Amino acid sequence: DDGDSVNSSSSSLGKKDSSKLSGKLIVPLIANVLVRINYGALQVSITPFLHTEFNKSISYGGVVSTLVSVGMATSSFLCGNLLQRKVFKSTSIMIMGSFCVCLGLLVCFPQQGMGMYHLAPVLAFPGAFLAGMGDPLTSLAGLRTLFRMQEEKSGDVLDPIVTTRITSVWTICCFTFYYLGSFLAGTITDYCSYSDMGLILAGLCFVAVLISIALRVSDNFQGSEETEESENDSLSTENFESTEN
Repeated sequence: DDGDSVNSSSSSLGKKDSSKLSGKLIVPLIANVLVRINYGALQVSITPFLHTEFNKSISYGGVVSTLVSVGMATSSFLCGNLLQRKVFKSTSIMIMGSFCVCLGLLVCFPQQGMGMYHLAPVLAFPGAFLAGMGDPLTSLAGLRTLFRMQEEKSGDVLDPIVTTRITSVWTICCFTFYYLGSFLAGTITDYCSYSDMGLILAGLCFVAVLISIALRVSDNFQGSEETEESENDSLSTENFESTEN
């Protein structure tokens, strides 16, 4: 009876530990919130930028903002297919997404010293579409990365409680930092030009690119370790069988 109670208490303790979220989840979360900040800032800034700097109508800016939503819908479908078919790892998709947002910001808000600045009303269309594509790629692939990292920590399939916790944290971060990006954009443009704002936000997004690259390198390193362990296990099994013979 004492042995059974010890086993049951240890198993319950193991379940309790597996329900705790891994501290490593903060890394992909940071990449996600940086992208969400940029997405929120773009949505709130592109129309006043075109109206103030180039005297474009509000409806013109509304059409540009619509392309952000079109890009989101396109990349959501694309990201789902890529993840389902396992064409790329989730961290690779995060790199693509954060890079798209970074590039889209630079295209939407070109630097005033560049010769393309006067083309900003035209460049805003592909820039908005690129930035819109990048957000779901980073967000959806980031959620998959969170699930995978938690599975590696627990060593088992995630139970519904842990899945709900991760999804809740991810959702709160996505919406909170989206509106924070809108606030930051309005604050920055009080002191800087729209071009400077685009450069600052693109710099934040580039940090998300670097974080995603670091996660991808970590995936490769961990994959090589697992391959080496499996090879060592197979070699030890073969040696054991040869010894028995």
